[in-house]
Amino acid sequence: MSVQILYDREREQATLYSSSTDWAFGPVVGEAHGREADERLQSFLEWHPGDVRHLTDAELVAAWQKWQAQELDQYAKERLADLEKDEDNGALLDGEVEELAALRARFLTVP
Repeated sequence: MSVQILYDREREQATLYSSSTDWAFGPVVGEAHGREADERLQSFLEWHPGDVRHLTDAELVAAWQKWQAQELDQYAKERLADLEKDEDNGALLDGEVEELAALRARFLTVP
């Protein structure tokens, strides 16, 4: 028995459940950063070092928030690379110029 992912394709939302107890738990997750809800939960489960069923609610919330922060950073770094590539090709749109500047400020400044 293990942790499984319940995925509602109509609503594009997913959550976790224990196949040994048939009990759903954890966050209800939607699509973000170009990834579907079930993909995001699968990545979270692969990232977490242990069995998330053994976490308290507070520990699960903290782990999920930490993972989300890392997911957002990874997405932002990938977006920065894409925008820099577009800039090199002279293909940036007006709004992307500001987005590129903000991402550069976020990742390329030395503390």
